Amino acid sequence: MLKLRMEEAMNRLRRSEATVARIGEELGFSSSSQFHRAFLKMTGMTPQAFRMQ
Repeated sequence: MLKLRMEEAMNRLRRSEATVARIGEELGFSSSSQFHRAFLKMTGMTPQAFRMQ
């Protein structure tokens, strides 16, 4: 389930201008820091770094 949420997060980070915190909230994370940690663990980079690449 977490893998699916991270795939959706990556899609949204690529195509949406929503904030990282907003994307994490929409995907069911209880805080932006929880989303940040999970994203970093799964991808090896922060959501913001992923968006900027």
